[in-house]
Amino acid sequence: MSMTVLQYLGVALGLLGAVLVSSALARHRRRGFGLWIASNACLIAWAVSSGAWGLLAMYAVYSATSVMGWRNQGIVLTQEHRGMDAQRHDGAALPAPLES
Repeated sequence: MSMTVLQYLGVALGLLGAVLVSSALARHRRRGFGLWIASNACLIAWAVSSGAWGLLAMYAVYSATSVMGWRNQGIVLTQEHRGMDAQRHDGAALPAPLES
C-alpha cells in the first residue's frame, strides 16, 4: 500500500471516528474510538515512513487517549447492559447523554 493511500485512509478513518464519537449513543462512540485507533495506526505508519517524528509523537499520544476512550465506552456499555446507574470506574457519576 502506498504511503499516500495510507495517509488518506488515516484521515478518512479519523474524520468518520469524529462523527461517531459525537453521537449520543455509547455504542457509536465506542466504534468512533475504534476508528480513531485504526486511523492513528495508519498515520503512525505514514509518519515513520516520512520521517515526520513530531507527528509520530502526536499520533502515539492520540492512540493512547483513543484506547482509554474506547475502554471507558466499553465500561458505559456494560453498565447500561446490566441496568446499572452510569458510573465511571472510579465511582463518580457520568453525565447523562444528550437527547437527540
